[in-house]
Amino acid sequence: MECAISKLKSYCLRTENNFDKMYAILKRNSIILPVLTAHWLNAAKIRFEIRKRVKDFGLIDSILVAKQNEIKCIIISGDSHFKSLNNVLYIG
Repeated sequence: MECAISKLKSYCLRTENNFDKMYAILKRNSIILPVLTAHWLNAAKIRFEIRKRVKDFGLIDSILVAKQNEIKCIIISGDSHFKSLNNVLYIG
């Protein structure tokens, strides 16, 4: 999704990795889906529920879960917020 690009840019800035190179890899290996108003509204509900278990679960993380629920996929992440969620391959 589009918001994952922002997370990638943030990661690259923090770790001094080459964003352009990482983004090119992402584009070659991914389908980048738009985030619609309905996704944001669903994400707010998801965030509210997950925060009962994961204290600082973010809104962008919630968007990923909302889209995951819609397209029935697995999230692959090194973000510890996803450790306890279903249909997640945690690589941290």
